[in-house]
Amino acid sequence: MKIRTDFVTNSSSSSFIIAVKEGVTEKDAEAFVDKYFKKTIEEMLSDFGGDEDEDVQGVKDEIVEKIMYASRDRYGMKLDGWTVTAGEASSEDSGASCVLHMSGEYNSPKIKFKNVGC
Repeated sequence: MKIRTDFVTNSSSSSFIIAVKEGVTEKDAEAFVDKYFKKTIEEMLSDFGGDEDEDVQGVKDEIVEKIMYASRDRYGMKLDGWTVTAGEASSEDSGASCVLHMSGEYNSPKIKFKNVGC
């Protein structure tokens, strides 16, 4: 039997970074979510069920909203025409939070997303 004597992290939560290029539109955000998150959304709803009122479009809309918020985050870091902001996600939540927690790193010319772990 092994006994842990060191720190154990909480793997149910993670942090993420979103970078958004100046001039990004909601249409850009929707295309990004369709390309990179749609499969994960479908898997999350299939595997975990989500809340009874959740569907693919609703979760996509939540993620688009987070991207658009990041684009106008006045506290976000400004770097060469990009706004960089951070957030947190959890597998204990449903919807966008769970999907963002399950996701990795995705890059497009106007939007970048990276789950940076616990």
